[in-house]
Amino acid sequence: MKFYEGFNPKNYRIHHFSKSNRKNKKYVAHIIYIGRLKDLPNPKKNYIIDIHFGDNRYEHYKDITPNPLYSHLDHLDIDRRRRYIKRFENNPSYNKIYSPLWFSTKFLW
Repeated sequence: MKFYEGFNPKNYRIHHFSKSNRKNKKYVAHIIYIGRLKDLPNPKKNYIIDIHFGDNRYEHYKDITPNPLYSHLDHLDIDRRRRYIKRFENNPSYNKIYSPLWFSTKFLW
């Protein structure tokens, strides 16, 4: 992921979620910079990062975003949830905070 190089998640926080405008994506998470302005390479730039995640063609375990738009796709099958986590737990992005996989795992699975 391009923004992840040199990215420090401690300097960001989730601002809000909204429906994604990208094809086949469920949500976009808007995260904003909360660190010191003097640490930014360009303080005049708007430091809001949009991260699109989830595939709207598929079901998920349970949508726990603040405003669940896709709760009709909840399947609540614990075995499917375990298989999903098992499949992705060795992925390098699994533990990267604010990666699309992290958002999907935390808020949909």
